[in-house]
Amino acid sequence: KRLSDVSAALLREKRDRLAREPYTRAVQRKAVTLTPRRKPKGAPRELKRTPATVNRYFETIATALEVASREYEWLQVNPARKVSDLR
Repeated sequence: KRLSDVSAALLREKRDRLAREPYTRAVQRKAVTLTPRRKPKGAPRELKRTPATVNRYFETIATALEVASREYEWLQVNPARKVSDLR
């Protein structure tokens, strides 16, 4: 997509999709323990992103759009301003 095609509706749609979609870790975490650990059984668990994680990801995009709007004047307005955080 072009930068001019980014709208508040598109950002809202992608934010909600990110919150909804499950994910798995590519590498399982290793805990530091004194006892031997059992190997995980079966397929990796599907995890959900918390609203705080989604908000942090979204804030990164919002900051990039703000720089494009203010410093480079590539956008008239920042469409991320019209999108609220997840709760």
